[in-house]
Amino acid sequence: EDSNTETDQDKSAEEEPDDTEKSEVVLENEAFKIFEPSPEAEVNDRIVVRGLARVFEGTIQYAFEDGHFILDKGFTTASEGPQEWGEFTIIIELEDPVDGPYRIVLYEESAKDGSFLHELIIPVHVSK
Repeated sequence: EDSNTETDQDKSAEEEPDDTEKSEVVLENEAFKIFEPSPEAEVNDRIVVRGLARVFEGTIQYAFEDGHFILDKGFTTASEGPQEWGEFTIIIELEDPVDGPYRIVLYEESAKDGSFLHELIIPVHVSK
């Protein structure tokens, strides 16, 4: 009977969802599903953007802006290409942030003309 118990434990471990499946989607569009930060979240000098993306070549562009100026921008690559939802994490480090409203803009850059595709805006509030 002990061997049956071990098998049952193994099964339940395999059926246990991973962290991604446990995460709640707080914002989404056709290309992005965001787990964090929640819209209007209070953040400080380090912002973690975590979610899933389904974009060309898995390349996710981002910009962090105050409504007038882009304060940080870059890109990351999702764990999967355009056919599947791939996981990604972006960490934005702010040096000496000023309190106030900001936006994180996620997008896919058009290979044809450089335009922003599937733009998703995550509003956040910086407070020290």
